[in-house]
Amino acid sequence: MIKAIFGLGNPGDQYDYTPHNVGFALLDSWGVTNWEKEKNCLYTRQVCSENSFFLVKPQTFMNVSGKCVQSFTQNKPITTKECMVVYDDAELEIGRVRLVYEGGARGHNGLRSVIGCVGPSFWRLGVGVGRDPRMDLGSYVLKRLPLNLWESILTVFENIFDNEELLLSADPLKSSQFVRNVNGC
Repeated sequence: MIKAIFGLGNPGDQYDYTPHNVGFALLDSWGVTNWEKEKNCLYTRQVCSENSFFLVKPQTFMNVSGKCVQSFTQNKPITTKECMVVYDDAELEIGRVRLVYEGGARGHNGLRSVIGCVGPSFWRLGVGVGRDPRMDLGSYVLKRLPLNLWESILTVFENIFDNEELLLSADPLKSSQFVRNVNGC
C-alpha cells in the first residue's frame, strides 16, 4: 500500500493553476484544510478503506523536491517503495495519466531531485499537462493555464478519486487497471 503521496509543485500563489503545480492541485483537491508544517513540507493524514496515508506538499521548490521526500521518509515509518510522487507530465496530453514504479526522471527536474535524494524505487503518477509548441517547456510549465484546460485537469482528478483504492494499492496489475479507468481506455 502507498503510505505517502508527494504532490510536486512550487510554493506561492503565483504558481497556482500552472502545469508545474498539478501535484499540489491534486492534493488540494482531496479537500484537506488541516495541513501541518514539518521542516520543509506541509502534510496531512488521510484514510481510504481503513488504510492511512500521508499527503505531502514539499515547500522547497520543484527542482529540490527530493530534500523533502528524503527528510519525510527518514522521519516517518515509510520506505520509498511505499511512496508515490505526483508530477506534471508534459509528454502526456491533458486528460491522461501515467502510473509507473521506478524509472528515470523523463527530463523532469523535480523527479530528478527525488531520484538523486532517495533513489529510483518509488511510484510515479504523471498527470498530463501537454505542451505549447510555441513556447519553451520551462516557460510553459510556469504559465497559468486557460480555464478550459484547467477544468480538464480537474476532471482527471475526479477520475483519480473515483479509482483511489486502485491508486493506493501499489500493485502493478491494479495500477494498470487504474490507468485504463482514468484514461478511459
